[in-house]
Amino acid sequence: MSDTTPEWGILFKPGSLLSTPTSRKEMSDFRREDRYRVFKLSDIEAAKQRHPHKADDIEEALLLLHYATSLARHTAGKGPLACCVVESDWRCYESVWSLVEAEHEENAWIGKAES
Repeated sequence: MSDTTPEWGILFKPGSLLSTPTSRKEMSDFRREDRYRVFKLSDIEAAKQRHPHKADDIEEALLLLHYATSLARHTAGKGPLACCVVESDWRCYESVWSLVEAEHEENAWIGKAES
């Protein structure tokens, strides 16, 4: 995570928390980021079938990663992570990105207006 990306995932330009924007356009710093790793269950099964000698290792690695990240979230006082995943070949993919960007800009504007 960069110095300018708070833990909750909203992006800000350096110094932007100290200045008040004059317009929504000034706040339009939304960028798509690769912030999550998602593994489709059918892809995991296909990988295990393709590499049967590593199937147990794959399963163990995934379980360990799940346990470690769940424990880290719990320790940080966070609940289980719940997400909505939309694959890039779905017709609604770009519409969903537009909704995410609109949500970001609205939240950023509200946060700026309150400061």
